Amino acid sequence: MVETVFSANNREQVMVLPWTPPGLQIAERQNNNTFDGLSRGRAVIGTMAPRVISFSSVFPRVHQRWMHPQALHAPLDYVEFFRKWREELVPIRIVITDNTREIINMAVTVDDFTWKLRKNGDYEYSITLSEYVFIK
Repeated sequence: MVETVFSANNREQVMVLPWTPPGLQIAERQNNNTFDGLSRGRAVIGTMAPRVISFSSVFPRVHQRWMHPQALHAPLDYVEFFRKWREELVPIRIVITDNTREIINMAVTVDDFTWKLRKNGDYEYSITLSEYVFIK
């Protein structure tokens, strides 16, 4: 089972997603560059850009038995989690694991969070997260 967990402020608040959304996309860009030399173009290897994660899914109103057992929050609880920590200007942490290993564990900022209430009470959402690197 793949598990996606969000936490904020050193696990002060933890939210487990009901399931890891299919289509979760992780972009890992590198800031490479090219320039014109005397006889030909040259490539310069750049630094890594912050990773970007984006996905869309649903926060269900009713807990189903196939959902993660720790995802017992109401849909609005998830919305309020992201709203609270964005307003406090605090990065959050996303940890994605499967049964054998950690896939992603990084601090992130929420660049975009869009949600809407469905007629059945579920909350449909999409989110874009950017890697946050703490300055030492």
